[in-house]
Formats: sequence, structure tokens, C-alpha cells
Amino acid sequence: MAMEKTEEAGKRASQLVADYLASRYHTLRIIKESPHGTISLVEDTMADQSHGRPIFVKKSLQAMGLPYKELQDIGCEVFPKVFYTAELPPAGTTIVIEEFIAGEPLSNRLEQKHYLTPQEATRLILTLCSGLTLLHQHGILHRDIKPSNIMEPPGASSSGLYRLIDFDAARTVKEGHEEDTRLLGTKGYAPPEQYGSAQTDARSDLYALGVTVRELLGPGYHGPLRPILAKCTEQDPARRYQSAAKLARAVRHAKLFYYGRRALILAGIAFCSLAAILLWHRFRYPEQPLPGHDELKNFSHEVKKAVKNKEQSLKNSVEQAKKQLDPPAKLPASSAPAKDSTATAPQAAPTSQAAPTATRSATTGEEAPAPNRVRVRLYCNGDRLNAWMDQWDTPISNGGAMQIVPAAVWQSGSLSAYSITAKITNESDEIFASPILTVSDGSNQETTTAGAIVPGATAELTIPLGSFPTRGGGTHLTVTTTGMGPQVISTPTFALDFRAK
Repeated sequence: MAMEKTEEAGKRASQLVADYLASRYHTLRIIKESPHGTISLVEDTMADQSHGRPIFVKKSLQAMGLPYKELQDIGCEVFPKVFYTAELPPAGTTIVIEEFIAGEPLSNRLEQKHYLTPQEATRLILTLCSGLTLLHQHGILHRDIKPSNIMEPPGASSSGLYRLIDFDAARTVKEGHEEDTRLLGTKGYAPPEQYGSAQTDARSDLYALGVTVRELLGPGYHGPLRPILAKCTEQDPARRYQSAAKLARAVRHAKLFYYGRRALILAGIAFCSLAAILLWHRFRYPEQPLPGHDELKNFSHEVKKAVKNKEQSLKNSVEQAKKQLDPPAKLPASSAPAKDSTATAPQAAPTSQAAPTATRSATTGEEAPAPNRVRVRLYCNGDRLNAWMDQWDTPISNGGAMQIVPAAVWQSGSLSAYSITAKITNESDEIFASPILTVSDGSNQETTTAGAIVPGATAELTIPLGSFPTRGGGTHLTVTTTGMGPQVISTPTFALDFRAK
């Protein structure tokens, strides 16, 4: 009797959770549906409407014991942020609400044969190694690393901010077990031990990472990463790198060795070129007497000086290359969303990148910190809408403008001839993550997203207005800009009225 009551209570609790999630998160579209579960793109209907509705990924998985709670506690920028997770024992289901990551999976580049450059591959390895090191320290294995599970947000190829998704095959390390009981993963990427021959561990993820990067570099690659990837994909786990940290160290060493050797080769070429000039001069003018001791000494000094200058120039080039290949800057950590959460999806790359300039105090002469502000400049078909707001540093959410539409355009029934563009500039000294531009008339809504905007950079978002109809009394649109970060948005809300001429 007691067991029956416990089961009944569990069913009621599971139903309450399911009902709550269904009422709060409205499904926009199904991303993936299979016997293993359903993955959907949803919006939070309980969020503050004045800032637009944040977008998330909702997973309903037919599995238990997945390490999503541990991922929520880790909070690493390489993985999607987990905002909510719950297990429903009666149905054997795991529910997850996580960050939506805009962009393209690297499998698209593989299909298009748009292979990674060695620099991109290096950044990818170092980024994933930083995430895997943290993951493995918490006793979690991903077990399904492959191109389709690595997202490339716009700008990731230069910033290195690749994201590893899909932890549906992940598990925690089981100490003392000799082999796995759940044979998950993707054939061709999973190591031999993942098919039941032995217990998987951190080295299994490194095998899959090695296969993935080797494919993404293309069949014609023969550079310094090749022996490193060969070691990652050894059949015997004992012959692989024993941790993600050791793999990252090997990649950095190969990078420095490659550029250092290149510098020495170029310096040697420069020295040989100078020697050739000397010989050419000697044989070109044989009738001239050989230079005296002082002349030879001066010439030798000039040669040494030229070689030294060339070596310094090459050294500077190496240092510059090292900076370009350094691990990516970290995104700011974020907490789980409250009822009015505005967390959403990263996407587009910044269109410009100039670091914010610190101002100096008129009284002390000391540098003042960069303003904690994100500046939003709005345009309609290229015409500025909120220029008068630039004189204010405080946010203004009650601004508006009117757009007069020619009668012929108005009679067409829609605003398809118009578009709204927001140029979002990060004037602070911290990353502004996941900016979103939303346009709504109360019945229809269009949303577009952008990715992390680094300090001093500008991202441009555009929404065509073809889905908004013209109405007799005029069409009233609300333009909202939201994002994740500590910054204040200069124009969070803007009203735009369209009237017939």
C-alpha cells in the first residue's frame, strides 16, 4: 500500500512539472524528434514582455541518470548553459531547459569541403580542451564528440569561441568498472573501448576529438598537428594523451616549435641572401681591389646589423602569431534565469572591433572606467530613428518615431518595403552576450539574434517588416533590444508608428 501511494505521488509530481513547463515554455518549432526523445526551440512566456521573450532549447529525453545537473553546476562557457533540469521517474524521462546556441555545426563545413585552417583547428582544440579538462575533473564524459555536435557561432573561426553541445550520451565515470553497459556514441568517432571492450574514460573523448579535427582539416593536411592527432587516435588508450591538459600542452608546443623553426629558416635565408650579394659584387667587379681591413670590418658589421634586424622582425611576427592563436577569451558566467529572465541565443559576429577608450577626469587627470553601456542605434531603411537619444547616457525606453508610407505602398497590405536595423555597440569593458532584436505589433512578432559582442565592437541586426500588415488607423510596432550582461542598454524599447501618406 505504501509503495502504491509513493508511486501515485511520484506520478502527480511528474504531471505537475510537465504541466508547468508546458504552460511556461511555448514551442516555436521541433528541432529533432526520435525514439530517444524530442528537442524543441521554445520561448519563455513568463518573461518580461517589454524586453522580448527569451529563447531556449527544451529537451524531453527518454533516459535517466544524465549528468545535466552537474553541467548546471559547472557553468563552463564551452558548453550550453543549463537553466533547468528534472527527472520524471514514472515516465523514465529527463527534462532539460538549456541555452540556445545560434550558428552552424561544423558538419556543414565538412559537407561543403570548407576545411578548417591550421589556425582554426588549433583554436578549436585549445577551446575544447579547456572545456573537457573541467568536464573530466567533475567525472563526466561527453562520449559523442563529432563535427555535428560542435557549433560555430559567427566569428568563432577568429575568436575560438566554439561550443560543444548534445550531452545526451554523456555519463559519469564509474570507478572499478571494467566495461561500459550503455553502448552510445557515433560510429567512426567513438573509440574501440566505447563499444564494450573496456571502460571509457577521459582518453575516449580525446580519441573522438582527434578523429573530428583530423576530418575537419581535410585529407590534404600534413602540418605539425598531424602527429598530435595520430597520438589522439591510437587504438590503445595507454598510447594516447592521458588528459585534455596534456593534449593542449602538446598543441601549444607544436605551435611554438613551428613558428620558431620558421623564423630560423627565414633568418637563414636572409643571411644567405646577403652572402650572395657579397659574392655577386666580388665577381661583378673583379678589377676593383679587395676592400681593406677596415672596409671588411664595416661591411661585416652592416651584415650582422641587417641579420639582427631581420631576426627581430621575424621574432615580432612570431609573437603576433602566438597572440592570434591564444585560447579564446571567456564569456561571462550566467546564473539560471529568474521569472523575467532575458537570457537568449548567441549568433552573429561583431562588425567592427576597436577597444573602448577610457576617458580622463577633468579634476584628477586619472583614467575613468569605460561606461557600463550598450549603445543601440536604430534605423528604418537606412534612416536614423533615435539620433536625438545619443546625447543621453541614461537608458530611454519611451522614445518613438513616425514613418509616413506612400499610399501605393500602404495599399499593398504589408510593410514589405521596409526593414528595421539595430547597430549595437558595446561601449563597456565586458563582453555583451546574446543580443536580441525583436519587432512586434501585438499579433505578429519577428526576432533575430546576434552573438557575443566584445568591448568596442558593433553588431548589426536587421528585421524585414514584410510579415506586418498595414492597418486603417496605422501600424504600431514595438522594437525591443535585449541581451545578457551587466551593461545598461541605451534604448531597450522604442515605438515606431507607420501611417499612410
